[in-house]
Amino acid sequence: MGYFDKFFHREERTLRIEDFMPMISSTISAISVDGSSALKSPTTLACVRAISETAGGLPLHVFRRQADGSRDRDSSHRASALLSHHANPWTSSADLRVRLVHDALIYGRGIAIATRVNGVIRELHRVDPRSVRVDIDNIEPVYRVSQKSGGEISYHYSDVVDVLTPGSTIDKPLIITREAAEAISLDIAMSRYQSNLMSRGGRPASILTSESEKPMSPVQLDNVLKLIQAQSSGDNSGKTIVIPDRFKFSQQTFSSVDMQFVELMSQAKSEIMRAFRVPPTLVGDYSRAVWRNLEESAQNWLSFGLLPWLEALEFAFSRVLIDESEAGEVFLEHQVADLVRPNLAALYSSLKTATGTSFLTPNEARRAINLPPVEGGDALILQAGQSSSIE
Repeated sequence: MGYFDKFFHREERTLRIEDFMPMISSTISAISVDGSSALKSPTTLACVRAISETAGGLPLHVFRRQADGSRDRDSSHRASALLSHHANPWTSSADLRVRLVHDALIYGRGIAIATRVNGVIRELHRVDPRSVRVDIDNIEPVYRVSQKSGGEISYHYSDVVDVLTPGSTIDKPLIITREAAEAISLDIAMSRYQSNLMSRGGRPASILTSESEKPMSPVQLDNVLKLIQAQSSGDNSGKTIVIPDRFKFSQQTFSSVDMQFVELMSQAKSEIMRAFRVPPTLVGDYSRAVWRNLEESAQNWLSFGLLPWLEALEFAFSRVLIDESEAGEVFLEHQVADLVRPNLAALYSSLKTATGTSFLTPNEARRAINLPPVEGGDALILQAGQSSSIE
């Protein structure tokens, strides 16, 4: 112990990155952006909901790979109920996934703890990621969860569903709201400006100039100001106002920045959408959307924006729900057919072509559109010159 340590007690603590979020995310616009305030940005809220509700709402099933390379859904697997029905008695499986992705988008990671009974996982419970600290002990991560009553509980990684933002490391999550704090704060500031502008009738500020030689007292000036505001605000906005004697009224004009407000707000929205990798149509911007590129946009978003989140979910749940002994045989996968389903005419045309060219059996085509099988529909429809060997 050093000389000064005898007189001054030095306390060491391990702090999480979230403890510094209000300071780290202080922006030029003087609006602090953290996990809770970021959602005050309408664009950020729309992006977070688009990703979390879509990724979490897609069906996640257990599949078993067969010896011939085919795969079948395994509804009897113990993980199937946790993924398809209820994660715990008061939380559905889809709601849990939505919340975990939501947390990852805001805080960098979403955490759920597995509850075991006689070694078997029975429930999954979400934990506030701000109460979780990850330490790397002997290469393996250890999750330490702070308790409201004090102290903390340590969990092995095999008991923790950890949904990380794509591109993160397990001890340093990528926090999108922190990286895009400037754009988010600008969107919040412009929304506030728009609200304030509309509250005063959508007009710039005005000036009242006293033409009296005798100066007015502060009380008189305050009374005149209240009179003008009462006539020009609220339900009286846009109506004719009466100006007291000895005053001259002049209306200020919009500045060049005010005149470009719509363009500036559009630019702020674009920056946030780029950070979250969400297409404009999912945020409500249809200015450049046509029916043809809407379908292509959905496919591109699935491939480049949503797929990394689906893979993050699949890995996080597989790490906890799939034993190492069955890892090569059992796997989790999302069903994304409904997300990129073509229009009805194109769907029926493609199925007709597939069955007519001996690519699908009639029952396989019917199964694709949730119709029951028919008798004799398990055989391929052979064309002239084709042999039964292709079956």
